[in-house]
Amino acid sequence: MNRPPDAPREPIEVLIVEDSEDDALLILGSLREGGFAPHYERIATPEQMREALAASPWRLILSDYRLPRFNALEAFAIYREFGLDIPFLIVSGVIGEETAVAAMKAGVHDCVSKNNLGRLAPAVRRELRDAETRLERERAQSELRRSLTELEQRNTELHESREQLLALNRDLDRRLEQLESALAEKEVLFKEVQHRVKNNLQVISSLLSLQAEQAGSEQARAALAESRDRVRSMALIHEQLSHSGHMAEIEFAQYTGRLTRYLVSGYRTNPERIRIDSAVDVILPLDQAIPCGLIIQELLSNSLKHAFPNDASGEISIEFHESDGEYRLNYGDNGTGLPPDFDLSRSASLGMQLISDLAAQLRAEIKYFNSGGANFELRFGKRVQ
Repeated sequence: MNRPPDAPREPIEVLIVEDSEDDALLILGSLREGGFAPHYERIATPEQMREALAASPWRLILSDYRLPRFNALEAFAIYREFGLDIPFLIVSGVIGEETAVAAMKAGVHDCVSKNNLGRLAPAVRRELRDAETRLERERAQSELRRSLTELEQRNTELHESREQLLALNRDLDRRLEQLESALAEKEVLFKEVQHRVKNNLQVISSLLSLQAEQAGSEQARAALAESRDRVRSMALIHEQLSHSGHMAEIEFAQYTGRLTRYLVSGYRTNPERIRIDSAVDVILPLDQAIPCGLIIQELLSNSLKHAFPNDASGEISIEFHESDGEYRLNYGDNGTGLPPDFDLSRSASLGMQLISDLAAQLRAEIKYFNSGGANFELRFGKRVQ
């Protein structure tokens, strides 16, 4: 993403685990190009790492995979000793797919190739957002625990009176507690399943990113990157489910905002050049949220790639509403428009074929036309039967 030369940079404290000063300077240059103003310390031994972690509060750790005295996984073990929850990324030119997947399963947040440092700043920014989300969630949970303690104290006082009233009916109370316990267990299980699905999809997404970087042709790299974006759009849904209070429903406005930011960042598009207007106010069940998310992802990716050539400015609009038991999704851009002979059902594009198949899955009526650019309209019922 091109940045204006006078744009302010975000200060960030970075601990760089790297034995090469030249590589460290390249990494710092990539962070600066990506909009950061790093304050850093470079270390290369386990002793130096422990001293640095004990002495200063860091927001980010970037580690080479192989150093003379230790490696990235040993550095990550030291990071764990300190109980930190900040982004830890491996930045290496030698790490392979199997090693990268093993590292991420162990808890490393991402792996970036030194041959593709252009991906470093977006990955750092994403992980910083995720770390802030985790911190806010922990604060909320701490406040919830405090409130629950107060509530338990009040419940204890009420329980003494309640015991007298329920003395003749303890069987009803026991059954009620069993139902509450069963419901709580199901909620915990549901959230755990969503969390694991999200983590597995993120591993697949990162693996596809690594494969795209190592692909031999531009066509293969583009295809792998598109597959990564499709996996990421599904991962966002499961991530939102695991953090929400709903068992199996998605507030689609929040999801659409996160998806558009991710895609614009991924295509390195200047957000000031492409304006995205979103008016979304629907809540969807999971079996409709996933195909709708993939449809929006395909349409938005297509606009970002083809609608505004030569760095032209443009606008994209997404409207998604529900009325009288029917959902209506309108998508449009003011770009170059659809080809005169465009036929969705006969398109050779994998993305367009996916849109057609997903619309059929939703049992949606789909229309497309040119009106100042490409426009798509979908209508479908509230739930797939």
